[in-house]
This record gives sequence, C-alpha cells and structure tokens, in this order.
Amino acid sequence: MATEFFQNLYTREENINPDIIIDMLEQCVNEEMNANLYAPFSEKEITDALFQIGPLKAPGPDGFPAHFLQGNWGLLRDDVARAVQRFFLDGIMPDEVNDTAIVLIPKKVDPEELKDFRPISLCNVIFKTGSAARRNFYAYKLDMAKAYDRVDWRFLEGVLAKLGFRSQLIQWVMASVTTCSPEVQTVLKGILKYETVCFEEKYLGLLVPDGRMSKGKFKPTKRKFSKNASDWAEKYISSRAKEILIKSVLQSISTYAMGVFEFPMGLVDDLHKIIRDFWWGDEDDRRKMHWLAWDKITRPKTQGGVGFRDLRVLNQALLARQAWRLIQFPDSLCARLLKARYYPFGDLLDTAFIQNQSQTWQGIVYGLDLLKQGIIWRIGSGSKVGIFRDNWLPRPGTMKVEGRRNNSRRRWVSELINPITRAWDDVAIRSCYSPTDSDAILSIKLPARASGDFVAWSAESNGIFSVRSAYRIGVNPMIQRLSQGQSSSEPSGDRSIWKMAVEDSHHALIRCTLARALRDETRKLWRLPPEEDFEYNGKEWILQLLRSIPKSDRPKRPVILRTIIVLKIRWLSPSG
Repeated sequence: MATEFFQNLYTREENINPDIIIDMLEQCVNEEMNANLYAPFSEKEITDALFQIGPLKAPGPDGFPAHFLQGNWGLLRDDVARAVQRFFLDGIMPDEVNDTAIVLIPKKVDPEELKDFRPISLCNVIFKTGSAARRNFYAYKLDMAKAYDRVDWRFLEGVLAKLGFRSQLIQWVMASVTTCSPEVQTVLKGILKYETVCFEEKYLGLLVPDGRMSKGKFKPTKRKFSKNASDWAEKYISSRAKEILIKSVLQSISTYAMGVFEFPMGLVDDLHKIIRDFWWGDEDDRRKMHWLAWDKITRPKTQGGVGFRDLRVLNQALLARQAWRLIQFPDSLCARLLKARYYPFGDLLDTAFIQNQSQTWQGIVYGLDLLKQGIIWRIGSGSKVGIFRDNWLPRPGTMKVEGRRNNSRRRWVSELINPITRAWDDVAIRSCYSPTDSDAILSIKLPARASGDFVAWSAESNGIFSVRSAYRIGVNPMIQRLSQGQSSSEPSGDRSIWKMAVEDSHHALIRCTLARALRDETRKLWRLPPEEDFEYNGKEWILQLLRSIPKSDRPKRPVILRTIIVLKIRWLSPSG
C-alpha cells in the first residue's frame, strides 16, 4: 500500500508542460563554475567527504553505516575511491550503489493517512560519499527536492540545462535520481508513540557504545526517573506507597541498560539523589531533613534499613550475569567472538585484560570482579583447580586455602587425590595445610570416576548464578562495615526479633494491644467471655468464638471486631 501510494505521488503527470516555467529561468552558471565542478575528484576529496558523514547515521539497504568504512578506511580506501571516480568518468551508476530505503516520518502528532508522512531516503554510504564530494552542486539538487511535493525528472533536467550546467554534470544528476530502487520501510513513529531522544545512537532500546559512555548519554534514563518521581510527589502518598513505587518502578527503570553497560558513578549518584528526595519528600522550593544516611537505608529491613537497592552494586550484579553466561556457554557465538578478541590464549577467570577495551567488554570485566567473589570450583579430577589460586573449599568466608605448613610444591588439587582409589591423600593434606583447611578439604566428596572440574555459584544451593545472591555478596562488605560499633547483639546487624512479629487476623483482632484495651473497656458495659476463650485454636477460631457466645450476645461481637479494625487502620495511617 505504501509503495503504491508514493509511486502514484511521484509519477509524472502528462497534462503538465514544464517548458513554460523553464523558459522563465535565466542562466546563472558560467564556464568557470562548470570547470570547477567538472574537475577530477582526488582521493583526498573523497576521504574528506566520507569522514564528514555522521558515523552512526541511519545506514542504507546494505546495512553498513559510515562508521564501518571510516574504521576500515586503510583497507577500503583504494576500492571506494576507484568506484567514485569511475562514476564521474562514465556517468554510469551501478544499481546496488543507489538502492535506497525510504523511511516514513510523521508530519503531525497523530497521523492517520499515508499523506501525513514525509518520506526520507536512506542511501548507501558510497552514494553519500560521491554526492558529498561536490557538496555545493548537490546542495542545489537537494533544495530542488525539498521545494516540490511532486518531482518531474524532465522538469529537473530542463532546469539544470537552462541554468547553464554542462551536459556531463546533468548526466551525473540524472543517473543519481533516476536509477534509484527504493525499498519502503514504514517507521510509523506517531502511531507507535516513539519518543525521539536527544541522541540517535540507539539499537534495541540501548545506547550504541561509540566513544566514552559519559553520564550525558544516559539523560533519557535520568529524565524518566525524575518525571516519575515528580508525578508521584504531587499525590501526597504514604511512606508505604512510596516504598512500593521505589522498589517496583523507579529502581527497575534502568535494569535493562544496567545489564549491558557500566553506569558512570556520577549518573548513579544522580539517580540515588532522585530516590532520596522522593522518599523524604523534597521539592523544588522545600527541602526536608534526611533522617537516615543512604547507605543505611539500602540495608535489609532485618538489619535496620528500608531495603532499597544500591544501584551501583545492582549494576555490577547484572553485569556479573553476562560474565557467568560466557563461562556456562563457552561454545556460543558471542563467547567465542569475545574470547578471540580479548583472551584468545587464556581463561576468562585468570586473564589480565588489556586497557583498550570496548564499552561493552568493560562492563563485563566490571561484573567479573564480583563474579569471582562468589564462584567455586567443584572438584572432579582437580587438574584445572589451583590449590592456592582458586575458590574450591565449600565453607563460609574465604573459599581458598589460607596457608601451608611446609614448602610443599604441590600446585594443583589433582596432586592431593590418589588416582587409583579416587580418595583424598589424608596424610599429605594434614601435613601440608592447617587443621581448618584440612578439614574443609577432606569434607569434599569426590566422584567415583574421574570427571572434569567445573565452576558453580556458591551463593545458591543449586549452584546456578542469580542476580539476587550476587547483589547480596556485593553489599555484604558495606553492611559489615556499617555494623561495626552498633548496639545490636548480632555482629552482622541482624535483628531477628523483627521476624517474630507476625501480623495475622488473630493478632490484629485479639492479641493486639489495642484489641485487649478495647475488650477491657467493653467489659464495663457488656458481658464478654473470659480472656482464655479468645485464645487461638485453629484457622476457624473466629467461628468457634462466635458459637461459644450466647445467642442474645452474638450481635454485639461483630461490632467489637469491626471497632478493633477501624482503630487499627487509624493507628497505622500516616495521619495517626
């Protein structure tokens, strides 16, 4: 439908004679101008033209942006220059070079018909290079295209001839515009409600990692944070509602991008500030007291915090998942490509990587630092596991062998296993290592048959990586640092007494202090059962309680229960 519409729009109308308008034009191009335009193209002009094109502008049908040719210009220079120069010598445009993808951009907010869209041509980079080499001349051609909704190629050819351009130049232009083979791609931005951001370098909703990933490139993420927080702040919602919105909405906005890129520290600080201001009720013209430091708010509730996530640690935990996938799926195309590029002769876990890295790989290396803290080797043959280098002891705290008793030269775990009996060499282990390490080593069960060593995730019982457990490992050092010197009896800061306060229906209506006080006051006016009859005796406690009351007093009991509920709700409300 779209192809048919624009073919009809740009079809020549036979009843219109362009000669009337062409005769009104005067010649304005002299021989000196023609001579400059007709001069042979040098390799420097072609190179300058190519590097003037935006590296990540939308590519043509061949799919190659200018960044590809610019990055490989040393290899492709001769072929591209020869192709451009050949066109300007014989005037023949190969069909593949001038293939064009037409993208439809809406002219108004809510487009309804195809006429409400403006067609934009996405040309191949080689074609752009040739047209940019004589920018002044082709700028005139582009102005002609913008000035008319319907273009008649006879009219364009007549105008160029009347203005005084040489026939060779006219042939170049006509070859460019008449040999185009358009492929219509309807990108209906208005219908899909696509929001144009301040930069265009995005793919599948993510930034294209070109150059340094400064916090300025993440402005849409920060803007989305601010907009949601400001919209909610106007509704004067309770603290409980704020907590839910922060945990379920605000802190999940950036999760997708955090799983690919390492966020700049300045951006993370800005996002944390937006969350803090929303939580404590700050506004543009009014600032409130922040009663608790942010690093304490991010602690779990069982340790005196609110349970908000530290986005810096969450970013690292999400990137650690990417590194885990490279370990678990080494034969995937992505893993093989990254291995060939960054560690062709080594292993992901024990390689010192080069400094000149892509932004995506820098993120993986950042997550790898956290991943190394939680992985553990499961022993098969022990030939891949270093005794002192790797994590392989299944115990809390350090999973490495901490020291040795003598100058043993054993390096690999396989040297501690009897190859015949497939059992640990008890004598050698206890003579070389401390009792604590020896007990941990001997507690490992070896397979009956020799098998390969493999990596597992120590923070989960099933050995499979999870972002949740990786986040706990990442925040654990901060929690331990904050727990030093506190009044809690637990060194870890755990306040297990909080777990004992379980709010159920019996507690809310019977055991609660408010409920007891209400019953005491009610007994002054009504006859109530003794307190021992209100004890919990199963899920149907309330039905049994009502059956035990005389029929004459039963209508009063629901009134008491309803009063308790109303008092409970008022007590828990923000207004008190």
